[in-house]
Amino acid sequence: MRIIRYAIVNFIFREEPVGHVRHTYLSAHLARSANFNVFVQTITHVFSLTNAAIPLALRRWPNTAGQTETAHNVAQQTELSFYGWMDANRPIRDIFDKGMEGVSREGQRLQDVDIRAYPWDKLPADATIVDVGGSWGHVIKDLAELFPSYTFVVQDLASVVEAAEVAWKKDGARTDKLTNVSFQVQNFFDRQAVQGADVYYMRHVIHANPDKEAIAVLSALVPALKPGARVLLSEYLAPSESEENVAGFAKLDFKPLRYVGPYLSQKRSTVH
Repeated sequence: MRIIRYAIVNFIFREEPVGHVRHTYLSAHLARSANFNVFVQTITHVFSLTNAAIPLALRRWPNTAGQTETAHNVAQQTELSFYGWMDANRPIRDIFDKGMEGVSREGQRLQDVDIRAYPWDKLPADATIVDVGGSWGHVIKDLAELFPSYTFVVQDLASVVEAAEVAWKKDGARTDKLTNVSFQVQNFFDRQAVQGADVYYMRHVIHANPDKEAIAVLSALVPALKPGARVLLSEYLAPSESEENVAGFAKLDFKPLRYVGPYLSQKRSTVH
């Protein structure tokens, strides 16, 4: 009961009337939404422990720019990078990848924003769209339904693609119809394998990398670009120093700080 009381104090449940526990919107949503549930698991299993180790990591490596000298390395006691460690721990990797769909569908910035923000319908009728680092293809799943004449390629690491294909088979009632979508193993640091696509799309990829690695990811696309191709980056931008204000900055700056722990990411603004 003490745990329930603590949850009530933190607005997860409510007591109404006295002695009776009822759902709040948050707890009901957590109970009913599988995507949101896995999103919360991702925060607790993957990010919370790592971010608690940020002070220790800063003391150990005060001037680091390396992705194996992070709070993640301290918290997990590993010499592997965040993504390398996840590949070696498949259950955590699966929680993370499921959680990315939870973030997109139930988080603070829904993937519908990306679908509405760009004029996808203005592309050629036979357009090819490559989702670079696309995880389990949750964004492309929606786009492919809207634009059945387009060709979509979802790229990620081998372990992610393997799990994604299994997940799509389980969702066969929906995904069996999406014959215009394929998965491809691709490390986004390597030269882009799909030449001449109309759009190369990255959702929440660049934020997970320091400047050196972010430049390498974008540079790997250059040899594949045809005249008129588009590289679409879907990212959070923090205010520049001239735009900062107390009311809005704290919320906007939290996400870049969250990603310092796992991958030593950096805050970026429109100046970048």
